[in-house]
Formats: sequence, C-alpha cells, structure tokens
Amino acid sequence: MARSRAVVVLSALALTDLALVGCYGEESLEEVTTAPTADEATAPPLEPIDVAATDSGDFAAELTDLTNEARENEGLEPLELDACATRYALERAEAQRGAERLTHAPMTEVNQDCEVAVGGAASGENLSGDAYTAHSIVQAWLASASHRANLLNPEFTRIGVGCVTDEAFGPADSDHGPVLLCSQVYLGPPAP
Repeated sequence: MARSRAVVVLSALALTDLALVGCYGEESLEEVTTAPTADEATAPPLEPIDVAATDSGDFAAELTDLTNEARENEGLEPLELDACATRYALERAEAQRGAERLTHAPMTEVNQDCEVAVGGAASGENLSGDAYTAHSIVQAWLASASHRANLLNPEFTRIGVGCVTDEAFGPADSDHGPVLLCSQVYLGPPAP
C-alpha cells in the first residue's frame, strides 16, 4: 500500500463481529478489503462488554493507555494526548452514528487545524465499532497490519481518542445491541 494516499482497510477478522478500519495519510481514499493475515487468524478471543454500563470517556482513556503500553513494549515513545486530535477523534466517532459500516473522512482539515508539520507522517486514524473491551480492540488492531502500522508508527507523536455509544450502527437487518464507536487520531509533530 502506497504511503502517498490514505488507504481504508476493512479488516476481515475471522469469526468475529469486530468492525475495524485503519487509515494512513491525508489524500484520496481507496477502499480495500483484506483477507485475514496469519496474525489476524490467531488473534486472541474478543471479550464482550456491557456498552450501556461503559463510560465512553473512560473507554477512550483506556484505549489511549493500552496504545501507549503497546508502543512502549516495542521500544517506542508514548504518544502525548492532544486536545485538537481528541476533538477531531470525537467528531469522527460521532459521524459514524447510524452508519452501516465504518468510513474515514479525509485528514486534510485535521492536519491544518492541529498544525501538523509538513513532511513525514502527518496523520492516521484507527476506527472501531463494537461491544468489546479496550484490550480486545487494541489486540485486534495489533493483529491487523494496517492498524498496527498506525499504532506503532514512530513518526506519530500525538494522539486523540473519542468514543460514542450508538444503538443503530451496522446494517439495518443486524440484530445487535448498542456498540461503542471509537476513533483514534494520530498526529505527527506540530509545525515549528
């Protein structure tokens, strides 16, 4: 996958309902559906949560903590929580409400408003829409090449995470309860 354009990857995790999408870059979007990789096929089992009893802000904080823990385990610096990235992550999660599937919006506005330095890795995004623990989501992201690339990108220095509850996410004929829709927005260093 070329780094010169954003790529949306719909990860097909074997035998799960976990909806994930990873994006890197800021230009045009292209959809690619991928078959499960060997890592995805052997990803740990997903642990369900009671979405109604889960605070979306606490869940977002846990996703941030687990992301930084995974980065530190790989010898990478933790990401700094960024107010601008957090604002956009929450807006992007809210934009998924009622959708049939997760989709990315271009990152151009995020890069401009959050003053991302030109060159290198500008920004990226991981999305999830499900009713599983933060640990399950981060483990699934790590088992997916595109999500792992964002999560462990050494050029990213800042993060924002936003999560919202949705009763209507997914195809109209799906019979599931509420889900948490989450967006992780990754940013490179700020412009000087």
